[in-house]
Amino acid sequence: MDRFLALRASAGSGKTFALAIRYISLLFLDVYPQSILTLTFTNKAAKEMQDRIYKFLITLGDDKNVLTNLSNNLPLSIDEILSKKQTVLKRFLSSELNIMTIDKFFNQIFKEFCGYIGLDDVYQIKNDDEELLVYKFLLTLSNEEFNKLIFFSFHFDK
Repeated sequence: MDRFLALRASAGSGKTFALAIRYISLLFLDVYPQSILTLTFTNKAAKEMQDRIYKFLITLGDDKNVLTNLSNNLPLSIDEILSKKQTVLKRFLSSELNIMTIDKFFNQIFKEFCGYIGLDDVYQIKNDDEELLVYKFLLTLSNEEFNKLIFFSFHFDK
């Protein structure tokens, strides 16, 4: 099994399923959950990943697709996987998980090491005001560009 894995694919292509199987495979190889880093772009995706892993572990044995995928990734038989289920589940539930967004990950790194570069660890991350950004963007458009944007928005129902 490769040490690192990155997936990029369209919505609904099975990324979350593939990553959850990969994560669970690592757990069955006795890798501790706190040493597995799983990064996503959104909080919603991070929550979905955590929920999916939990659901797969709880129902392991009920879904033959999950069990088959696990047995294909592991040097364990289906019986060995099922016999380790409770141990793996207990370890997963009692561990601090590193399933998070990329920006949360970098924020943690920055907070941990900012003192080394002479910066204070008390700071605030601000979000841009999207309405203000859109307004400023619209102000930069000529009348012709603005009309094209309106036509495009109306025509493509955006």
